[in-house]
Amino acid sequence: MKALIDEAAQLKKDDYTGTTWAIFQKAFDEAANIYLSETATQKQINDAMAALKNAMDNLEKIVIGPNEKPEAPSDNLNKNPGTKPSDDKKDESKPSAVQTGDTAPVGILIFMGMAALITIVTCVVKRRKKF
Repeated sequence: MKALIDEAAQLKKDDYTGTTWAIFQKAFDEAANIYLSETATQKQINDAMAALKNAMDNLEKIVIGPNEKPEAPSDNLNKNPGTKPSDDKKDESKPSAVQTGDTAPVGILIFMGMAALITIVTCVVKRRKKF
């Protein structure tokens, strides 16, 4: 069972149609849960393996022929008028920084750091004047 789960784990979602992948994903999740279960019966193990194998066999690859092009989106999302939609795409050949979703406002952080620094300097100066 582990070998089948390991084989299934190597498959990539983007290579298969959405409907067949959804069926496969459900079978994979169930098989993984059965594999990890300490109370699974042999029938549950056999059924989970059969379902996973069947789902793997029924996966349909996404195929785009050599002369076929994907259809354009139905609504024009081109945000820059006067440019072709292909102009908006990033150059994927160049490495880019990892997108983490972190959008911390840098200006506020700099301002707060400066305010803290001024406060510390003020406190040090006042202490020196007392002594």
